[in-house]
Amino acid sequence: VPASGWRCPCTPTAVKRFPAVYSGEILMRLIGVVSAKGGVGKTTVAANLATALGAAGHRVLAIDLYPQTALRLHFGFHPLPAGVLAACNMASTNWGEAIVSCTGNVSLLSFGTLRDEEQRQLERVLDGDDAWLAKRLRSLDLPPDTLVVIDTPPGVTVYMRQVLRHAHLALALLLPDLASCATIAATDALLDTYCSPRPDFIAAHYLINQSDISYRLGKDVGAVLQWRLRERVIGAIQRDQAACEALGFGQTVLEYDPHSRLVYDITMLAARLMQCLQPVSA
Repeated sequence: VPASGWRCPCTPTAVKRFPAVYSGEILMRLIGVVSAKGGVGKTTVAANLATALGAAGHRVLAIDLYPQTALRLHFGFHPLPAGVLAACNMASTNWGEAIVSCTGNVSLLSFGTLRDEEQRQLERVLDGDDAWLAKRLRSLDLPPDTLVVIDTPPGVTVYMRQVLRHAHLALALLLPDLASCATIAATDALLDTYCSPRPDFIAAHYLINQSDISYRLGKDVGAVLQWRLRERVIGAIQRDQAACEALGFGQTVLEYDPHSRLVYDITMLAARLMQCLQPVSA
């Protein structure tokens, strides 16, 4: 998607109904990163998006709501940071005790590890309390200009449903392949169920990740996705080996290779999402 002449794909009505106070409870703005299938690079995008937003001067809290607990690896946390999200949930303590500082303006709340029975117990709690995430975020008493970027497991899970119930923006990742094409209807159904009816929800966007113009089939499928989803595609991120290399060094790509194509694509994505989040003046 070219940078020049680009227009935010948010519909005017969606932007106009964005209130100053989120649901009367949560003041920060929440971006949920989701996908209907695994292996689409969702965690890599979430980590680098949070870093790009922080580099642009925004206060960012990256939350790993994914039992795989891999988001921390992009920020160089080996082993797990102390006081992780899972431990706080099991002890019914404040999430604030588990937040750790990363680079720049970014902080991290990692998921942590749970035994099988503990994880099932946590998921029963999430399944039975639609406002669980809202209450946890409200307890943090974060500054109102905070951006919260949440990584979620692929597929329909209690974690994804919690995020979609409260997100201002939903960013759904696709690969330029046929398997991703087959997930669009299911993803749209989830977005229509949990996001669209809410007055504080701004928009849901699709992001085409790991685009490779040298791969003929991938190029053709990417073009079909762009045609099918039209303005709902907020951008495309080119496949870049720097993503794998950066993870090996425990860094985001913005730290590892700030001049890479992936950094350019992520920076443009961050700018477009912020444009969508700006309320329209009277």
